[in-house]
Parts: sequence; structure tokens; C-alpha cells
Amino acid sequence: MNSSVSDEMMAIVRGAAAPVCPGDTVGALMRRAARRLGLSPRRVRAYWYGEVKRVPAEEADRLRAARETILRGHAAQLVQALSECNVDPSDLDAFVRDLAAAQKAKDASNA
Repeated sequence: MNSSVSDEMMAIVRGAAAPVCPGDTVGALMRRAARRLGLSPRRVRAYWYGEVKRVPAEEADRLRAARETILRGHAAQLVQALSECNVDPSDLDAFVRDLAAAQKAKDASNA
């Protein structure tokens, strides 16, 4: 299989398992990805470990569409979380800079 398609499909399958929580097993991650992508557990395992020999175009299109749906869901959750923290999503760059500065200061105080 074409390496770039293989890498893309592997990334989509692994990304569908996110977020990874402490204590999650690889099996649990693969089951989550299978459920979200509508693939069989065996097919997810093959993608996860790069064992897929052939990707039908319809399946690749379906996985790409599923990735977009998943990413939109994550974005909606992020916007919701930001609004609960009284952060305007349009000012996200400033928020990220402030978080990075706070983390840097925390790291410096722990050193």
C-alpha cells in the first residue's frame, strides 16, 4: 500500500481513539476507535499496526469524513470548555500564550 495513504489512515484511526486517558490500554483505544469509525475491531487493529494491504477508496473517504466529524466534536467541546472558563474563543491565541507563560513560570519555580 502507498505509504502516505497508510500513514494517513493510521493517523486517523489512532486519532479517533483520543483522548487517551491514564490507564487506557491499547485494546481499549482500538475499541473506541472502532466504535467511532464504524470499523470492525480487526480492521482497526490492522490500521493501528500498519498491516493493511489495501485501502478501498470508499473506506478512505469514510474515514476522512469521520475524522472531520470527530474533530468538529472536539472543537465544540473546546469552545464549550473555554466559555465555561469565561474565555472568548476568538482570543484563543492570547489564552494559549498566557497558559504557556504560567507553565513556564511554574517550571522555573520548581527548578
